[in-house]
Amino acid sequence: MLGDTPWVAARSVAPLASLHGARLQSLGTRSLGSWLFRQPGLERGPIEIIRSPAPTLVTAFGRATPWGRRSVLRLGHTAILVQEFFLDAMDADLALSSR
Repeated sequence: MLGDTPWVAARSVAPLASLHGARLQSLGTRSLGSWLFRQPGLERGPIEIIRSPAPTLVTAFGRATPWGRRSVLRLGHTAILVQEFFLDAMDADLALSSR
């Protein structure tokens, strides 16, 4: 994110039963990742490069590239699949296309 412009559209998936007792309601407008990566004992599995099932993923924040990454995060007995797709704003802000 640069300023108020998001660079990533993310989706997290976890079994509902494993979220029992989780403090998700206290997140407010913060991302799940901002909380997860501050937890002691968090383990991240290998990062895989993935392709979006749609040719272009459109989010509330803009268009995303068809490429992204995913990994499984483990915190205690809870496994969370995290998928991230990079938005056009990241490309524009970093001038990646011109490199």
